[in-house]
Amino acid sequence: MVAFLAPIVVLGLVVLLPTLLGRSLALRILSTRADRLLAPGSLEARAVHLSWFGPTRIDGIALRDGQGHRLIAADRAEVGWGLWQILFANPETIPLRLPGAEVAIERGADGRIDLLETLRPIIRPHPRFRLIVEIPGGRLQLSDASLAQPIKADPAEIRLEIPRDPDPIQWKISLQQRSENGSEPSQLAIEGTVHREADRPASISLEATRWPWETSTAALAIDGRLSAHRHEGRWTISGEARAAGPSIPDPLRPVQAACEVSGGSGDWSVRRIELTTARGRLEGSGTIQGAAELSRLDLKGTLQPDWAALQADLRRDVEPNARLTGRPCDWRLNGPIGGKIAGELGIPLDGLDVFGLRLEQARLVVRSDGERFRIDPIDGRLNDGALHLEPEIIREADGRIRVRLGGSSTIQDAVVDDEVSHRVLSFLAPVLDGATRVRGRVSVRGLDAEFPVDRAIGAAAKVTGDIVFNDVQFLPGPLAEEIIDLIPGTEDSEPMLALRDPISFRIADRKVFQHGLALPLGRIGKAELEGSVDFEKHLDLTARFRVNPPRPDRPVLAALLSGARLEVPIRGTLQEPRIDAEAFQERLKATGSNLLEGSIVAGAGGLLRLLDRGISRDRPATGDNPPAVGPTPEERREIRERRRMERLQRKAERRRQRDGLPD
Repeated sequence: MVAFLAPIVVLGLVVLLPTLLGRSLALRILSTRADRLLAPGSLEARAVHLSWFGPTRIDGIALRDGQGHRLIAADRAEVGWGLWQILFANPETIPLRLPGAEVAIERGADGRIDLLETLRPIIRPHPRFRLIVEIPGGRLQLSDASLAQPIKADPAEIRLEIPRDPDPIQWKISLQQRSENGSEPSQLAIEGTVHREADRPASISLEATRWPWETSTAALAIDGRLSAHRHEGRWTISGEARAAGPSIPDPLRPVQAACEVSGGSGDWSVRRIELTTARGRLEGSGTIQGAAELSRLDLKGTLQPDWAALQADLRRDVEPNARLTGRPCDWRLNGPIGGKIAGELGIPLDGLDVFGLRLEQARLVVRSDGERFRIDPIDGRLNDGALHLEPEIIREADGRIRVRLGGSSTIQDAVVDDEVSHRVLSFLAPVLDGATRVRGRVSVRGLDAEFPVDRAIGAAAKVTGDIVFNDVQFLPGPLAEEIIDLIPGTEDSEPMLALRDPISFRIADRKVFQHGLALPLGRIGKAELEGSVDFEKHLDLTARFRVNPPRPDRPVLAALLSGARLEVPIRGTLQEPRIDAEAFQERLKATGSNLLEGSIVAGAGGLLRLLDRGISRDRPATGDNPPAVGPTPEERREIRERRRMERLQRKAERRRQRDGLPD
């Protein structure tokens, strides 16, 4: 009986051996050997299921790095070997499948990849077996210090084959990202075949379709391809890509790039670099020399702006009649890769014409030493005058950037005309708005300006300086006429007015503040304006009137007049200024009465008549009252009629200019 049962028992033990081993012994052996080989990493498993000839199944498998982070996790792993192959067959190939596995890879700031570092102890330069790893329907997460968000793929199809010598290592990775709005998913495919020997062939290819790439400074969607081939130890890398996304300003979209690089062993030739946008094209070439940690690049080329497109932008957004012309720009990059790379870009500007301001013969040169940007002093011609700017780029501690123009920046003797006075100078000297027949020159000195580049210029700019008017003559516009009409006795003033006094100005909070502007009122005196004009042309001004004494030999009267305060607020807009003329006339009469009461010199009683009508020649002459020097009533009527006709003519001229009618 025993002899009969013994073979059955032995056979049963043989059949049940895989199950008996898998329940405890195989799991203990797997964990112990894996921990010893992967230390400080580790391998976890919940159960091992062995069979004689079928694949070995491992449940609840997880690979962790030395910090305990889970790198690979799967509910089930299948090893192509059964117990028979493990004990007796010793096959050449080890197939490993991890269906639905989750893979989390992180690249640190030092460039190390945690998965590679964890597996490094078991990676052999000349393996004994051919290993095939497949992850069908998995999920991948790739983190990198340079990325704002990890790259995630679901599903991820991964196949890696590491054969024995002399066959090449091969891999094929297909990643997808599903779109939340139901559009086609993003795709990234990476394939490669690489021999271990550096002098043997290798090829790597990458192809992206709408693949998202988000860094701390950019968010892009990329379509393109990249290929790399190694032959006799030298690589040839080429590719082209098209990028879109919210990080690219609308006027530049789409952005296309292409490159071609060849070399190896620390000697690389950049044959071609191209970057094309809707507003220009950059081309270049150069070299990369030295070992990986000491390599230096030296690239140079040209930037060809699309001046016609830039001019169209300028005409659409700023000035319908703007003009912009220039030539190709030179650029260069030089320095250690990963270190401080110096750069230079020079932009020759042949002509810029905006609002009647014509900038010519200027060159903008931007440089970087790898840490800071700077701009060379800019010299050019502005409206036949000399322009000199010394800009400085300042980076704040919080990363914000602003451009500053120092006090040595000047504009000297720039010619002004009607357009410049209406579109530019009217904010600084409001009496020039609507003026005609403007001629003269202006200079700007004492300039101190700051322009933050990360916010709207108008909202954040701060500018102070002085403007010197070099006999700027003009026929008055609406505001100047309103001010002139306030003062009786100005009928005999010259039709052409002139600005000769300097003014100081300040630009902040979308307003232009100024003081020192003096409007001559013929022999009567002058009006001094002070206040602000905002960017929407609203007025917040005060006009103060200074009256000249009628007789140079009356010093007390002159002192009283110089101390009189005649002022009126000005509101409304440049096109429609609002001045309370009646209230000013009452204040004028009250001022005359106060002067009369306070005067101690005979003749002051004629002040009211002087301010109201001027000095009459009909007044009898006495020793104390010599003949008046003002015009006769008939002359005054002729002067008023002449001025009325001149104003009508100026209004008709402005109307023709506004409507674009010929003279």
